[in-house]
Amino acid sequence: MLSAAKQLARNWRWERMIQRTRSRLPYEQGQRYMDYLEACRKAYKAAEPDEPRFAALARDYWANGYCTFMPARGTELAQSMRARVATLAESVGTQAWRDDRFYGGDTYRDFPEVRELLAGDLGKLYRAIYRAHFKIFYGMIFRSIRDADTPIYSQLWHADGGPGTCVIAIFALSDIGAHNGGTEMLPWPQSVEVMRAERRAAKALDAEAKALGPNPDRMALRDVKCRFYERTIAAEYTSRVVRASGPPGTLLCFSNNVIHRGGYPEPGQIREVALLHAYPSMTPTPFETYAARGVEKVAGNPAGPDF
Repeated sequence: MLSAAKQLARNWRWERMIQRTRSRLPYEQGQRYMDYLEACRKAYKAAEPDEPRFAALARDYWANGYCTFMPARGTELAQSMRARVATLAESVGTQAWRDDRFYGGDTYRDFPEVRELLAGDLGKLYRAIYRAHFKIFYGMIFRSIRDADTPIYSQLWHADGGPGTCVIAIFALSDIGAHNGGTEMLPWPQSVEVMRAERRAAKALDAEAKALGPNPDRMALRDVKCRFYERTIAAEYTSRVVRASGPPGTLLCFSNNVIHRGGYPEPGQIREVALLHAYPSMTPTPFETYAARGVEKVAGNPAGPDF
């Protein structure tokens, strides 16, 4: 009886954590980010109301964990950016791509197209989502190629596990779809259902992990969870999976904590995208700082919400 009561209490705390923080970080840590978002909202003085288009997209984001749209001059910006990537790659040779995947320069300083997006429609969407100013934690440009017989790493179903206030933007430089590994997502309500199922299956997943040997590495343990997501989604949620698709310039914004996967193209296909991780800010976006130092990735998550 006592153990059942303890389990009920643990389940209640988990539900509170997920619903309040939209994250599986420890409750106090996740709540810090949500408290900071509320403080940013109170400090925010919008020059004008959100445009109806962006207000609607923000509602979609909070309801489903994602939204997609075509920003102003989206296709033109994407084509210009892709041509600029090719020109820069030609000028610096193999140094342009780390591990043949990641652009080696800086996403903000090297690309006026990214600056235009942040000063324009993407910035408007961020502000509509947060109802506050925004800041960029990091940005990168990467390409997905078929270099393994089966999906690996982020090509498997997973949730990033970061703060619930992180909004990931993916700007398509190429067209995106099933042929080149366009991002697939399970909407937030269904993602939470799968996470609940994961909790119920915790003992079985622990046993599966122990069967790997005495000291399985982090990626092996991650694969256990990814395989559980794969089985569960294939059995119960295939009709709810959403895939980002569209022409160059399509912009996808999604929560890092929706269950998602992407980047496993068909043979001979390539997907090129720019990616930005944003968070709410107490003050206007420091574009001058980004112009000076760039937005290169230095860590997966910030040390705190007020970075």
